[in-house]
Amino acid sequence: MKKLLLASLLTISSTAFSAPQLTEWGKVVHLETGWNEDHMQVVLKDAPYINICSHTDGYHTDSNNEARKMQHSMLLAAYSAGDEVSLAIEGCTIHGRPKIISVRIRK
Repeated sequence: MKKLLLASLLTISSTAFSAPQLTEWGKVVHLETGWNEDHMQVVLKDAPYINICSHTDGYHTDSNNEARKMQHSMLLAAYSAGDEVSLAIEGCTIHGRPKIISVRIRK
């Protein structure tokens, strides 16, 4: 029982404290909505890809994150204006792409 509890605590602590990663600044060159879900796929130009998940063709907003509508608005604005963005990434979505938890924009 003690070994099971220790193994559970180690698993929780290793995933609970993973720090978000920031992408380098880049321009949004591709946006795609989910087919039947409220998420968006984003591809950046001139920013090295953070490869932490099984798919390497873009980042995803999380359909369970209440901030996704603000993130979608910011991404659309940056795309339309040609502004650069940096994404905060943490973990993977159920679709196997890095999960966007925050969006930053600069001119």
